Formats: sequence, structure tokens, C-alpha cells
Amino acid sequence: MKTYYERLKASRKAAKLTQTELANKLGGKVTHNYVSKWESGGYKPDAENERKLIKILNLNSNWLVTGKGEQFVSNINLSSTLQYMYIYPVVHWETACKWSECMDKGLNQLGRFASLHESKGESFALEIEGESMLPRFRPGDHILVDTGIKVKSSDHAIVKINEDTAIFRQIIIEGGKMFMKALNPDWPNKLQEFTIGMSIIGKVIEKRELDL
Repeated sequence: MKTYYERLKASRKAAKLTQTELANKLGGKVTHNYVSKWESGGYKPDAENERKLIKILNLNSNWLVTGKGEQFVSNINLSSTLQYMYIYPVVHWETACKWSECMDKGLNQLGRFASLHESKGESFALEIEGESMLPRFRPGDHILVDTGIKVKSSDHAIVKINEDTAIFRQIIIEGGKMFMKALNPDWPNKLQEFTIGMSIIGKVIEKRELDL
């Protein structure tokens, strides 16, 4: 099953539920028409309904989102794991740079990031581009960013360097000054001091590695 929609449909059928029965279990304003559109690729469920689907269908959230890993979660782990599973959007770097504006207008999502982390502020995920944070962080890896956590020295963070550009760096605070550090030992200008106009968007609190 290559797509999110195919995996959701197969999981509903495995649970021996009709679209109407699944909609009734979800409650709220969800109807069988919503379920039909989710399964046909019309659009994806929002984060709240996705959490409910994962719990109702006893699914491994990472499998539903990415197709990787086991399809189902054992009943032993269900109450302790799925109760605390959260789904965050994977967004463009340009979206991260203008986060508050994009939140107001609605996000153009690239995918979903399933995590046990309960966000302290608005959270989102990014796909790493470039090699500045090698070897710990590779291009294609995904990172989860929480905008509600205060960043301390040695933390990893997303930094807005101008109106249109955000970058990923380690934060260093020394002598009352703040610096951005690239982890790649071969990176030019590995250590840069914060200047006027730069700001921290959020702390990187989780990494999902690219499968090779």
C-alpha cells in the first residue's frame, strides 16, 4: 500500500467497519462522506481526527503516515502510547520563516510527523536540506521544532536570519553574546554571531532519520 489513503482504507476494512460506522465512532461533525474523501485522496483528516483514527483502528501512527514499520500496535502498548501520540505538519522552510503568518492563513503541508512529544507551543517539522549539520543531521532527515520552548546554549534550533530565510544551527551563548554553530567541521563560517534582525523560531526537539 503506497499511499496514506490506501493504508487508511485497508485499516478500516481490517477492523470490519463501514465508512458510516467509522464516522460514528469518530463523532463530532464527521460523516461517511468525510471518510470517503479521506480514503479516495480528496484530502487528509485533520490532526485531531487522525489521532482518533489511529486509536480506533489500533494503528502504528508512523505506519499510517509513512508506510514504514508495523501496521498495528499491540493492545499492551495501546493505552500507554497512542493516548500520547501527536501529529504535526511537515512544512516548507519558507513557511518556518513566516510561521505566525502561515498559521493564520493555513499551512501548505508536505506531510505529517508523528511524535510522543506534547508541544509547548506551535510545533512543526522540517526536512533537512544541505550539509551544514553533518554528521549528526543528514539531508533528508526530518526534525521536529517546538516554538514554545526556551532555547539554551548547546541546543539545536531553527534561526530566522532575514525575512525569507531560516537555517538550522546549534546555539552557543558565551559572554552575553549569542552565536550560531554549524556542526559540519568542514563548513565555512562555522561560527557566526547573531546580528540585528536574526531571531530564534524554535528548538529542535526530535529527529527522524532518513532510511537508506
